[in-house]
Amino acid sequence: MGFRNIYALLGLLALMVVGCDEYEAEDAHTVDKVPVLTLTSEELMVFTSEGGKGEITYTAELRELTRSGAQPKVGASCSADWITLKGADNSCCSFTVAANEGEARQTTIVISYDVKKVEVTITQTAKGAGSGGQSVQFVANHFDGEYYGDYYSPGIGNYYLHLSDNGFKESGYALPKSRYYRIDLYSDYYGGPEVEHLQLPYGTYTLDTANSFQHGTFSVAYSKMLESDAEGNFVIEKLFEAGELVVDAKGATLRVTIEGVEHVVTYSGATLVSDKRSATGEDVGGGEEDDTEDVLSTLVGDYTLTLDDHVLIYAYYGDYYGTGLSNWTFALWPKDREGDHIQFDIINESDRDMFGTYSLGDESRAYSFLVGYIESDGTGDTMGYMRGSWYYTDDGVTMAPFAGGELRITDGGDGDIVLDIEATDDRGNRLKGSWRGRPEALK
Repeated sequence: MGFRNIYALLGLLALMVVGCDEYEAEDAHTVDKVPVLTLTSEELMVFTSEGGKGEITYTAELRELTRSGAQPKVGASCSADWITLKGADNSCCSFTVAANEGEARQTTIVISYDVKKVEVTITQTAKGAGSGGQSVQFVANHFDGEYYGDYYSPGIGNYYLHLSDNGFKESGYALPKSRYYRIDLYSDYYGGPEVEHLQLPYGTYTLDTANSFQHGTFSVAYSKMLESDAEGNFVIEKLFEAGELVVDAKGATLRVTIEGVEHVVTYSGATLVSDKRSATGEDVGGGEEDDTEDVLSTLVGDYTLTLDDHVLIYAYYGDYYGTGLSNWTFALWPKDREGDHIQFDIINESDRDMFGTYSLGDESRAYSFLVGYIESDGTGDTMGYMRGSWYYTDDGVTMAPFAGGELRITDGGDGDIVLDIEATDDRGNRLKGSWRGRPEALK
């Protein structure tokens, strides 16, 4: 059985991953009852520079009355030397925070109950801030922005931004246990041809409590802090009471007041926004028509692949194309079925391994990877089958054929292989990522 049809492979991989997970869970130990750990206090606690006492409350219980083996105990840990843990039982962990003689600082206390864990972030203000100068220091690892033209604000450009610790899923939904600072911003209007990205205009923007949607402001109506739960649902939404955003060549700094506490959000990096004017139905012009009917990629810019928790399945087809060369295919698929998927159709000279450096080519040239394309399924459907070499996600929308660049497959030792991808799609977007692990043969 082959897997040149990518959808047939996905069904097989789903069975393989589920089967493996169920086997490992059952084989590890026999558990009659399930431990449940639920945080009942805030996930973020702010202390002034003077320090003090604190308590983290939660419920730690088995859903049933009996369980094989010993009853689990609640544990607590923290790596910061300015936090002293006083003990933890099945409902509370008490601790003290030492006085702060320096800059603002932050750490995490982890509460564990058998295999379950919850985390609480502890933030302490800098020396001299006092009770009237509380602040939350937040480092944003991700900047996500969209440009909607003047559809909502005639003559003024509308930019919709998120500063967050973890970013978003490919589908656009929030990630679990994440924080987002949303900014509904108004600045320079760009009315030219549609582009992939625009630079967010540099400058200082102030919170507009009147919701006038004027240039140089961000609205109080749609700007807020949001936090997601373990399922990725927003469970906390808090409006800004005052604040400003500074954008420059180094990144962005947001200072806002939420429930009387100042939040200082810093981001270092590019502040590019995606052009989403077509999503509003706005006519974005564009001058002369270009021939894009054969372009299959739906990416809007360069992309870094996330390939951390993936399984790789490969198949060897011998001289499949009758050119005297060997043909291999492989798929790299996330174990949780959400995220980046990869498939490559490659040609080399070996019947034993896939090692080599591959560039775009055809079936008659060794160390080629074959371009991604769509083959009709014969029913008249528009989509059909994804053949050749592809990047895609499980949302059925995000996809890009590999149409250039380079794939390197090397021996990682101890049965591992290493993949390094520096490729381009048919729009010229660059896709880059690496993976290391032990491959599995298709059965």
